[in-house]
Amino acid sequence: MAITFVDLPDHIIQRVIYFRYVQDESFIHLFPLFLTCQALYAYYHMLYTLKPIIATDTKHPHAVPKRVLQGMSNDLRMSIRKMILFLPATIDLHRFNLTSLTLDGGFACFYKLYELPNTITSLKFVVSSSKGYHRWKLDFREVPFKLVVFKFKYLLWGSKSSFLNPMAIFTSQFSAPPLQLSLFLLHFITSQKDTLKYLDIEMFSIGLIFGTRTFPIFPTLKLVKVDQMSEMNKPFISQVLNNGQTVLLIINTLKSEIIKLEISAKDSSVSREKFHIEDRILSRLKSQLAIP
Repeated sequence: MAITFVDLPDHIIQRVIYFRYVQDESFIHLFPLFLTCQALYAYYHMLYTLKPIIATDTKHPHAVPKRVLQGMSNDLRMSIRKMILFLPATIDLHRFNLTSLTLDGGFACFYKLYELPNTITSLKFVVSSSKGYHRWKLDFREVPFKLVVFKFKYLLWGSKSSFLNPMAIFTSQFSAPPLQLSLFLLHFITSQKDTLKYLDIEMFSIGLIFGTRTFPIFPTLKLVKVDQMSEMNKPFISQVLNNGQTVLLIINTLKSEIIKLEISAKDSSVSREKFHIEDRILSRLKSQLAIP
């Protein structure tokens, strides 16, 4: 009698499911498999662990309902490592074994920072709302975790408010809040310098955070990704590259191109390569540099 897929040992089935997801980067082939094969129902929990689950107290088309999260077995909760949390949310993150977390919302992202579990090694802030910025104050307390990956995405740059528009820092409309945000990011990022391997700044200038003259020494930093919002001069770029230890990627969505800068091993000069934005240079680099 021929052996079928479901007759394989559990660990083999789980690896096949995992690598199928990694290859597709979606559930396009896995969903039909789970929905049409009753023998695979026992592995349905893997859908919660292969990609970040979405959680929130409000309505979201792809969120896992709060009652489902609350009703999960302890084993399943502890197997969930990645989550996207849309704020406001009252979910107890300490009930999960999270290593990767995205906080999406207003300035409540920064309030939530000091409540996160110490298992977090990858963190992303998405500032998509101005909610809470009037009450936000600088807070330089130590956080209970050490990051390998930090990402920051700012989606309010088109606002007329001098606070919401980071480019207002270059105009006569400049006021304290943009400076506060930059100071907060400077303090937070440099507090993670001993473990940080990957820094990603999107829709916000890295020059507003660190200034345009000096870039701190990050002993473990391997990759920095910015976009066309960042203004950098040659001395600053040289400091980012850190004598060949770090690679700098500049994503220009307006030109659909990616510029890769690094120190040449031959003559210690800055080498420059150009890629199309659809090339998977970022994922290849992360794989080469062992960045999660």
